[in-house]
Amino acid sequence: MQSMHELPIAKVEDATVPLRYAAANIPFTFLWGLPGVGKSTVAQKWFKLHGIEVIPLSLRNMQPEDLAGYPKPNDKTRTMMFYPPHWLWTALTSGKPTVVIIDEANDADPPVLAAAQRLFDYFIYPDRLAAALGVSEDEKDKININNVHFVLISNPPGVSLNRAALTPALCNRGLHFQLITNPQKYVQFMRRVDRFNEFPFLLNPQKLQIETHEEEFLTRFEYPPIEVAHQNYITAKALISSFLQAQPQYTYQYNPINLAYPTPRSWELCALAMSIHNPLDLEAWSLVASAAVGVEAAAALVAFLQDVRIPPIDEILRNPDILTPLLSPERPDIASAIAGAICEYIKSLNAEDFDAFIHIVYENIVAKFEERFLADVAEKIRKAAAEMALKYNLYKLASKIVKGGKRQ
Repeated sequence: MQSMHELPIAKVEDATVPLRYAAANIPFTFLWGLPGVGKSTVAQKWFKLHGIEVIPLSLRNMQPEDLAGYPKPNDKTRTMMFYPPHWLWTALTSGKPTVVIIDEANDADPPVLAAAQRLFDYFIYPDRLAAALGVSEDEKDKININNVHFVLISNPPGVSLNRAALTPALCNRGLHFQLITNPQKYVQFMRRVDRFNEFPFLLNPQKLQIETHEEEFLTRFEYPPIEVAHQNYITAKALISSFLQAQPQYTYQYNPINLAYPTPRSWELCALAMSIHNPLDLEAWSLVASAAVGVEAAAALVAFLQDVRIPPIDEILRNPDILTPLLSPERPDIASAIAGAICEYIKSLNAEDFDAFIHIVYENIVAKFEERFLADVAEKIRKAAAEMALKYNLYKLASKIVKGGKRQ
């Protein structure tokens, strides 16, 4: 990460660290970071995972009344109050811990920031809130201000639009953390997490519930079946992970002048776009990677992939010996990419096909890795097989796989 974007605040490589404070007892937590590092995505997922209600907002697209409410006169008291925005009333009355994630926090117009300051003052001085919103005595019991915390997410100064700076008074009321990209952790995350079904897929009939023209669409545009696309995505992700492990400098290179530049988000998009291509098609890689991460990173990736030869899974099953010349302790990245493809194949098997796989080729494949002093990579395949054995209630088999034993 470029030093010009470093802030003199706490640095974290794991976004969940500051989120723990927000969930516990800190009303305002600021999370700063360059575009594409996963600030908003991680925050929303983490809070939802822990049963905390999430209300996402974007200051860039808001008007002052969207935050502080719409002004209204009180004829009885001859004072001005505000109709609260729906999200605020929901947060105050939900009865559950709620985190309001305010994205693009310092990219708002000055009047919106002024409204945000007024809103935050209500939470700093809670006795003002009920009066400002015109809440009746009967409704006061519905409000629980202590259940609502705010996480403000922003790019560092010089990166964001910077229409107006956050006020010193507001900044001084929260904890500030900057999310720093760790290439090694990102590669581990990319290998481990399968987010294929999180994307709105035109090819996925379960997502869109397409009743007509689906077959015509797939045939006309020569898209692969959704199962093949998913496997292509997994393989593409494994290859990208291997590349980034070998050349971590390409994990993140902020350069908005190039429009397309490497970030965790853009590498994910690259793997997603490659799902409709053969993952060994270098021309497709060159096109898609150039579109996702820019020409320079794409050229480095394609040059790397020219040295990576992953046979189709059916060829590996027919003849595991073809793995021997491909596996080397000097190139664990290639071995990991091959193992990733094998693991995903194992996870796709039904009970009958899994049983056949274990009987016929499993031990032979694992042995190829172990013979080449890649036992740690072989362990990934063993773990995937053990998980599937447990899925199909084959407990004795799972135990033998974990111990490295053969099925009798």
